Amino acid sequence: MVTEPPRPDRAARRGRPSRAAQRRREVVDAFVDLLAERGLDAVTLDDVAHTSGVSRSLMRHHVGNRQDLIRVTVDQLVEDHRCRIDSALGDTPDADEVIAHLFGASWSSSESSQDRALEVLLQQAVRDVAARDAVRSAYEQLIDLVSDAILRSRPGLGPGSVRDRALSVVALADHNVVMVQLGFGADVTDALRTSARSLVRAR
Repeated sequence: MVTEPPRPDRAARRGRPSRAAQRRREVVDAFVDLLAERGLDAVTLDDVAHTSGVSRSLMRHHVGNRQDLIRVTVDQLVEDHRCRIDSALGDTPDADEVIAHLFGASWSSSESSQDRALEVLLQQAVRDVAARDAVRSAYEQLIDLVSDAILRSRPGLGPGSVRDRALSVVALADHNVVMVQLGFGADVTDALRTSARSLVRAR
């Protein structure tokens, strides 16, 4: 007996996201808005279901439990942020372009719901294994992006040296975000940006 291969659903055949993917995105978007508004501890799955318009049973089917929702949300926020980086920098940015982006206003501001939600989940990562693994993976992606940019600018550097410099650049950029939020001025950002560039250019 010959069996036919499974057929993709109609939405997939037309190039549109599947209903399951749309539901998942609706749940994640609702969770992001609630996180930005209330913080993680004050948000229940019932709140997410009500805000998203997706029932608890469908939420569980499409996303999973609370830990799964945290993981999926971090992954989505990281993917969205990566898309914004790719849109701003293109596929093959050099080190100067990446550093300019990491120390620019769009990176250090926390004005959008997505930025505030990611900040909440970064704090949660210390206590929650699911959040920690997802955030760690996000940092690894960022370190890889910076490493690739450094290697394009300094092709003679060894892999260990490239990664060490990328780690330092990411740490400086991360600390800059904290200092901007604490009210430090542009002179501090300029100093940290200069330090990052010096790290990349050092022999």
